[in-house]
Amino acid sequence: MVQITKLKLIYNLVKPILKTMEAVELKSNIHQIVDAIQNQQVLQTLYDFLKPKENEKNTFIWDSFNEEQKQELLLAYEESEN
Repeated sequence: MVQITKLKLIYNLVKPILKTMEAVELKSNIHQIVDAIQNQQVLQTLYDFLKPKENEKNTFIWDSFNEEQKQELLLAYEESEN
């Protein structure tokens, strides 16, 4: 059980790398949807929602872990190498 949890945590660390192509496709799909919207109020609401997020720093799940969690992950990685 613990091993599965550790593997899930490691997967979550590399998941952003695996999602790069999906992100490109997702952006394209979002652009298509926005281009099709004709309602000014909907567009303004969408803009107001997205604008503050424009300058948000990309954070990795690693940064959200405390030191103990990071050490557990590193240990799990080392054990997986053996």
